[in-house]
Amino acid sequence: MQIIKKTIFNESNIEFSDFMKMLSHPARLDILKILALKNSCSCGEIVTLLGYSQSTISQHLKDLKDGGLINLTQVGPKSMYSINWEVITNKFLLFYDYSKE
Repeated sequence: MQIIKKTIFNESNIEFSDFMKMLSHPARLDILKILALKNSCSCGEIVTLLGYSQSTISQHLKDLKDGGLINLTQVGPKSMYSINWEVITNKFLLFYDYSKE
């Protein structure tokens, strides 16, 4: 019998778990480290810095963007990515709030 996690776990635990899954891939961590150091980068710059294929970087940028962890801004013809610090801080606060229960 399959248990649906939304029926047995509280919402903040599910949200924090989804956040941790987003951080669980080494390529996504590498991307976030670069964005933390440079503040803003294009996909091409990240490809150059990491040496991963463009398709790999694009897919992970999409996943991070869909998860709300990074922002996408158009600067002329370039798409620039940056960390959404507010979302990341709020996700970590879910864990902190849980630890106080």
